[in-house]
Amino acid sequence: MQATIEERTDDDLRDRIRRVSTHATDPADQFIQVCKLTRHIFDCDPIEPYADKDESEPFDLQAHDETWNDMRRLQDDGTYPRAFTAIESPVLMLHGQYDPHPGTMIRDSLLPYVPQLEYHEYERCGHSPWIEKSTRDVFFADVCEWLKERST
Repeated sequence: MQATIEERTDDDLRDRIRRVSTHATDPADQFIQVCKLTRHIFDCDPIEPYADKDESEPFDLQAHDETWNDMRRLQDDGTYPRAFTAIESPVLMLHGQYDPHPGTMIRDSLLPYVPQLEYHEYERCGHSPWIEKSTRDVFFADVCEWLKERST
């Protein structure tokens, strides 16, 4: 993932990210601004309302950091993904090929714990299939069909 992000980050973007810290003094604001600058690294071709989405809700950086640090701790001590063995329901993982998160690697690491996991990858799709122009409709259709097949 980090290699993909680095590959998609040019010198101009690095400079713009560095400038954020001089223009925004609030760490939460800095985080949001960097997210906006790097959104194209994660999204392939988002629909308009999401392309330049202005986040109106306040961002809780402390909660974000605490949650992420807790998740990393659980990964480091093996709690995650081992706890997933308790999942008995069907699981569907829908992943965008453009997403820097390595979908097939994540799937393969989860299969020993969630053998019923089904995986589908969309071309020309980033981290959030529901906002991608080329994927949004098929994503929702796939989710609805998958749920319908398992509701009987």
